[in-house]
Amino acid sequence: EVENLCNMSEEQESMHRRGIIATSEEILRMFQEQLPDSKFNRIISATRLETGFNNVVYKVCLQQQTGTEITVALRLTSNKTWPCAKKIMGEVASLKVARKMLAGKISEGDIIPEVLFHMFPDEKYGNSAYGAIAMSWMEGVQLTNEVYEHLTVAAKEMLAVDIASVIAGLRGFEPKTLFHDNISSSENKMLKFSQVGYVTTEGHNESLTDDDGNKLLASCQSTLGPSLEFELGPFPSLTTYFNEILQHRLARNEKNAQKSEEVKRLCAYANQAQELFKQLVIPAASCPVVLTHGDLCGRNILIDSETGHLTAMLDWEWLGCMPALCEWQTFLDDVPKDLVTRVRKLGTKFCPYASLAIIYNEDDDNEENFSKLSDEDKIRQGLVDFDTLIDEISPWYLAAHFDDGWDINLVEVVDKAVAKVEKIVNKYINPKL
Repeated sequence: EVENLCNMSEEQESMHRRGIIATSEEILRMFQEQLPDSKFNRIISATRLETGFNNVVYKVCLQQQTGTEITVALRLTSNKTWPCAKKIMGEVASLKVARKMLAGKISEGDIIPEVLFHMFPDEKYGNSAYGAIAMSWMEGVQLTNEVYEHLTVAAKEMLAVDIASVIAGLRGFEPKTLFHDNISSSENKMLKFSQVGYVTTEGHNESLTDDDGNKLLASCQSTLGPSLEFELGPFPSLTTYFNEILQHRLARNEKNAQKSEEVKRLCAYANQAQELFKQLVIPAASCPVVLTHGDLCGRNILIDSETGHLTAMLDWEWLGCMPALCEWQTFLDDVPKDLVTRVRKLGTKFCPYASLAIIYNEDDDNEENFSKLSDEDKIRQGLVDFDTLIDEISPWYLAAHFDDGWDINLVEVVDKAVAKVEKIVNKYINPKL
């Protein structure tokens, strides 16, 4: 039988993974049909894991006819609320791209899972018509506060070096001039940075292929932040990126305000948000657009709990060309500030936004400190603040509540969002200093 280590009730789970159940017989048949040359003849164990915010994740140990045992990770996703096919193809392509780009960047070896097979929803494999990605199993423990606190100082520094090396490895492919359409990286013949939030193969519409020349898909598109934004992008410029996402969020608020009076409190800031776009985004239009992981947080990082070495970085489906501030201002949102500070200090060698984060962190976010920044850093900080404004003026929790039926404390969510929006508005439109 499939062992279940996931203790969440159905009400606690993401709407995207509810009802996805696979038996050991279904999992075995899936591997036999998708990987016939491997000659798998039985499943030794299959365990549903606690991890996987929007997917059901199994650790599966299979045996081949030769007696060889192989352990793999199997991610299942449904077609209920997401465009499953697009999500699967985007992640498969992103993993292939990331593995090629980061080869040899970390001394301890391969940190990105290898895709063994992928498939789209098929009812014969289960009761909810799910899609799947099977990947090599990556050893390590998930990066949590508790795990980090037990590391030695040397191990903490080693982990910071490894994470910074990944970010630097990605940014080694950034365009060397201001971002415009059709700028190609001179250092990387495989990728073309054509639009914000997008990665395509060299030659705008050519297909991405793997090492054996097999076509993966016509384009390798990343999502742009929360998966609720699947329908947006790619964008021809940085200003278009921020403007279209802002308009999307404001429109979402207007729709949800018809269902709840609480949301009208956020709608009241629409005019100020439009003004801040002109004031903060347009002056920062030359912000570099670089390749980013897109979801660099503790749950997607596996480490050796003894040495601190990074053993795996997971969940690459949001890989794409994004503003340089993204990885530094939003990454590691669920691990200790000590690690964030260590990584950012290392990042100052290759990213001005990392330097800004050191001298101007959230604890120092006040008008007096802001006034002491250089004109250049004020422009950078303004773009960081606008990025925060977009997230807070229409929090994804609200969309999950109204669109997917998530149970939240609506008043509490809106209160927190209003407080953050008000702080940014007062900082730039109604300053006290």
